[in-house]
Amino acid sequence: MAQVTVKTPFIMRIGGENVLFKKGTQELTQQVIEHAEKHGFLTNQKAAEKADTKGE
Repeated sequence: MAQVTVKTPFIMRIGGENVLFKKGTQELTQQVIEHAEKHGFLTNQKAAEKADTKGE
């Protein structure tokens, strides 16, 4: 599981249950990350990582 930052809370159906993913930093499975990226629920972490490395 990878740690990502959710910018917009969302609900995803997993194994017959609706699961709420709240705003903030948390560990998510790859399946949930792919869904959240597709629908724009995550912060743009790649751009943030590039900005961090430019300052060094």
